[in-house]
Amino acid sequence: MKTLIFLMLGLSVYGNATAVTPGAAASAAVPLSYQRAQSAVMAYLSAIDTPITPSVWQALGSQAIGPLQEVIRDRSSFPTRCAKALEGLSWISGEEALPLLRAAARDSSEPAVVRFAALRGIAQVVDKAALSGELRPLLEGAADARVRAFAGAQLTSRDAWAYCGLVKAQADRETAEQRPQFERALKNCTTEPHQLDQQ
Repeated sequence: MKTLIFLMLGLSVYGNATAVTPGAAASAAVPLSYQRAQSAVMAYLSAIDTPITPSVWQALGSQAIGPLQEVIRDRSSFPTRCAKALEGLSWISGEEALPLLRAAARDSSEPAVVRFAALRGIAQVVDKAALSGELRPLLEGAADARVRAFAGAQLTSRDAWAYCGLVKAQADRETAEQRPQFERALKNCTTEPHQLDQQ
């Protein structure tokens, strides 16, 4: 209930308070106007205790792409809002979001939460044949050990049998202090394939 009230208040700031709430967009019978999509985007990015599901993002349609891109490109955006915008864009645009996802993932000046969202988006939108080319350079070359480990986790969660050897090799190259960052990525290597599909 608190989240619903919060979202409604957010919509009242950016547009009509009756415009869109989580779930309402998914059941909309007609495409949203740009204004209503923008209002929904701003409210969803402000949501605190309720995750916005892929189907809710997708229900906003192409009208939400512009507002999401504006948030991502605005260097003054809060990192958590930018991360949510990257997530929403990846669900709506698919592979067309790749240039922005790639730029955010590779930018060492971006906060970790933004880079993590970008890496997650890349793993989501590219096919398996392209996954190594996108994420291996970050697994092996990112200056931040957290980013290296997160890239590894995305690889092994998408295709553990193909990438566990690669990720294990990188973990072995890490210092004793940095190696624990790879626990999640390596855990995927001991998980049954059907369980990975459910994560």
